[in-house]
Amino acid sequence: MFAVLITVLVLELRPPEQPTFEALLERWPTWLSYAVSYLFIAIVWANHH
Repeated sequence: MFAVLITVLVLELRPPEQPTFEALLERWPTWLSYAVSYLFIAIVWANHH
């Protein structure tokens, strides 16, 4: 179940238009939301086992 959740999250992740650090910084809210989501899933998974 947890692997499916992580896979679905990754499918929506898109790289920036230009391969620069500034373009990556423009998308920091998206990257932060993914990091928080992965952390939440990891905590739930660890508590489940």
